[in-house]
Amino acid sequence: MRVERSLVAPRRPAVDEQPFTWALPLTPVVLVLLGLSTASVAIALGNTLYDDYGWYFRVVGLSFAVAGVIALLRARRSCSIRGARREWQLLVMTAMTMVIVYGALYWVTTWLASLASPP
Repeated sequence: MRVERSLVAPRRPAVDEQPFTWALPLTPVVLVLLGLSTASVAIALGNTLYDDYGWYFRVVGLSFAVAGVIALLRARRSCSIRGARREWQLLVMTAMTMVIVYGALYWVTTWLASLASPP
């Protein structure tokens, strides 16, 4: 059985037709630093990602933190209620660190935004 190949190359969609999903793992700053984007597009992408999808990023970050604590408890063979009671200091310290880091980053970004906005 012979397979015939087409001599005509398949049509590639125009740039406007392609979704912008390839750039989602990259932050807007990285896109600008690599020369793949202009500053205005990076600002628009940043506003879309962090305003519209901000809670998705927070949930994913919290999921990674929970998975990391579970992996650590399993490595210590403490992944049970009794083991969690034994490791209560680790759990409290992890939760406090997450809240403090989130609060500090929120304060810094809010302060920077207040400096950038006109009075």
